[in-house]
Order: sequence, then C-alpha cells, then structure tokens
Amino acid sequence: MQNRKTIAIILITAVVVAIGVIYFLFFNKERTNWEQHYREQSKDPYGTSVLYGLLQQRAGTLQNVDSDYLLFINKHVAKDTNTNIVLVNRYAFLSD
Repeated sequence: MQNRKTIAIILITAVVVAIGVIYFLFFNKERTNWEQHYREQSKDPYGTSVLYGLLQQRAGTLQNVDSDYLLFINKHVAKDTNTNIVLVNRYAFLSD
C-alpha cells in the first residue's frame, strides 16, 4: 500500500513539473515581432533603435525623412551640402 502511494505521489509530481516546464518553455514568452517596420524607437529585430542611437551619438543632429526621400536627396545635392544620407528600408529605389 505504501509503495502505491509513493508511486502516485511521484507520478503526480512529475506531471505537475512537466506541465510547468511546457508552460514556461512555450507559453510564457513575449512574442517577437518580425514585421519589417524599421521604426527608430523599436527594439524588435527590424527596429533601428541601435542604429539610430549610434548615428545620433556620432552626428549629433539627425533629420528623419518619412515621406519622399528622393526630393530630400535632390534638395541637398542641389545645394552641394556636406550631408550624409542613411537609407534604412527593404530596398533603396535609387537611380542615376
């Protein structure tokens, strides 16, 4: 009788531990956002918070261009200014 009781306690404990491990490994994690959004404050895999921080430390002032960056490039190239342009996107879409 004592042997069956011990086996039952061990079996119940093993099931509870197994359920806890499965929950911890598969259901207790924050989901990673793999969407390609390139947001400057996002720390997701496609976020650019690290790049933005490094550029801000190096350059000091940054100007975000979210709309038509080709007009921005033409404006600054026409002035012959000393400007660096960093494009972060899936494609650059540049031409001659």
